[in-house]
Order: sequence, then C-alpha cells, then structure tokens
Amino acid sequence: MFHTQRMRSCPSSHPFLKNYVRAMACGGGPPTHGSGPDLACGKSLASLTATITVTRAACPIQPLPPITDPAALLFENNPRRSDTICLVPAMSTALSCLLTAATNAGGTPSVGSACRPAAYNRHLGNVWTKWVKELRDNNNPACAALRSEVKTHFNGHGLLRSQRPVPNSKHITGEAVDVTIRLPSAQIDTLVAGCQLRRPLPVKDRVHFIRR
Repeated sequence: MFHTQRMRSCPSSHPFLKNYVRAMACGGGPPTHGSGPDLACGKSLASLTATITVTRAACPIQPLPPITDPAALLFENNPRRSDTICLVPAMSTALSCLLTAATNAGGTPSVGSACRPAAYNRHLGNVWTKWVKELRDNNNPACAALRSEVKTHFNGHGLLRSQRPVPNSKHITGEAVDVTIRLPSAQIDTLVAGCQLRRPLPVKDRVHFIRR
C-alpha cells in the first residue's frame, strides 16, 4: 500500500519512481526508500513505467444491464413519465371514474405509472433486485460507486422495498395503473369498488389498481 500510494503521487522524474521501476524491472522487490540509483538494465523509464499497473479490488456485484430499447429509454430518461394513452378502454374508463371520485372526496389523486414497455419493466425489476438484495446492506468499498448509482435509480423510480416490480405486470398490457390518493385506506377501497377496480396488494403496494 505504501509503494502504491507513493507511485500515484510521484512525477515520472521523481527518484522514488525511477528506483521503483528499476527494482521491479530487474527482478527485485519494490524499494523501501524514496531515493536510489538511476534507472539501469537497458530500458527507458517511460517504457517500464507504462508496464506497471496498480490493480484494485473489483466489486463482485455485476452492474445494471444497459437499456437499449428506445421505448424504455423514454421512461428511463423521465422516471415520472405516465402513459395513460395505451390503457385498454375499460381501464381508461375506470381510471377516469376513480380520479373523479377521489377528487370529489378531497383525496387529490395523482397518477403514477400506467402503461410501460416490457423492457422498462425488466429494468425496474433489475434495479429492485440490485438494491434490495445485493447492495443496500453492502459495505464493500469496491462497490461504493455502484451502490450509489443503483440507490439513485431506486429512489428516482419511486420503487418500494416491500414490492418488487412483477415480471409479467399488467402495466405492460395497459390493464393496471398506480394512483396515489390521500385518503384512509378503507375509503379508497370503497371508491375503487364503485369504479370496478381493486387493489391486489393493499398493504404492500397500496397505489396499484387493476380491473375487477
């Protein structure tokens, strides 16, 4: 560690770096002092310095798979994007009913995720798994950058630790919608029932609605 730190901070002309390169090139161990004889063994300082690399421990966790699907990228670049246009007609009618009923009850409803591409849905699942299962409690310094990146994704997408995005979600087929309603849970269930909707996971995913 001492020699690595010294090399990183030394210019190419510094005696310590010259001595380090010479010692390593000539078959010896790294030097223990910051000065010594000039480079020998018939090789230039530049060519030998170029061959020395400082290796760092790699994070064993694989990074998030890249998004290449154009439709998914639209959502990735705008995590709050809500596409209600592609909802099936019955779901679109039910959503309008719910928004009206919740507004009249003072619930100030807000539509979140509606339709979303399959590739984007997979991405949300990948983010959830990376954060909740692999990185949330990971204190490996080598994983710090990846941990920060995935945490940003997780929070930016508004994901819940209690609910992994379903692989074959009805969001993909336009048969589900997420709506935040600021009313007591029992009152919400009364409202959605009148609009032919239901919440399959009222505790773990209280904003997720599908058709009855």
